[in-house]
Amino acid sequence: MKKYIVIVFSLIFFNLIANKGLYAQVAYNDSSSQQIAFNKAVGAFYVSEGNQSPLFNGKEYFDYLTSIKGNAYFLDIKSFTKGNIYFDGIWYIDVQMLYDLNKDEVVVLLFNNFTKITLVKQKVINFDYLGFHFKNINSDTLKNKTDLKSGFYGETYNGKIEVLVKFEKNIQTTSGGLSAPESYFNFFKDYYIKKGKDYYRISSKGALLELLKDKKTELKQFIRSSNIKFSENPENFMAIVAAYYDKITN
Repeated sequence: MKKYIVIVFSLIFFNLIANKGLYAQVAYNDSSSQQIAFNKAVGAFYVSEGNQSPLFNGKEYFDYLTSIKGNAYFLDIKSFTKGNIYFDGIWYIDVQMLYDLNKDEVVVLLFNNFTKITLVKQKVINFDYLGFHFKNINSDTLKNKTDLKSGFYGETYNGKIEVLVKFEKNIQTTSGGLSAPESYFNFFKDYYIKKGKDYYRISSKGALLELLKDKKTELKQFIRSSNIKFSENPENFMAIVAAYYDKITN
């Protein structure tokens, strides 16, 4: 069996090296690129192995009560959709998954296409899902004081500074009044900039410009000429401004 696995890994590995642009999302040096390609080949093999895969070892996930209006999931996608997960040192490719914003958990569909499993959170380093890249941040490991809490954050820009979005849903219940109380999922987002080693919560255009005040004049001119608005799409606005700030900063 071990010999068979080695042969399969080798075949997948050399196929990926021949087509190494297939999965690459970031530029790496050759040795790093080969290692990443091999790790992804291993992950693809493990996913195909079903119940033998190290990925499928979390606790069983149960659905919410149908009486709660709305849903708990990222972008309101309730059906399992393929994503890539960097789990415990291996990239797993084309995994059927959900992202529960209320519990802040990654959920995968077991090999039997019925049972749902919550992945061990500390082993999920990052994942790509529905066009977004998410990273797992443990606030206890941060040396500097921050109001950033532990969890998964969408990374919309990563350069000299980094733009992060925390997507969340919680369950709210109406007071009732003349009718019976109702529960529903409430969606909200928080935005952060990582500058140096510190994380800063950003709630407005003014707060962003104040944080980047060394280039405030240039950024104001750029924002006016680009006709972008924080209120329309904060994460996109912050990513564009951050990229321009990096461009004009030595």
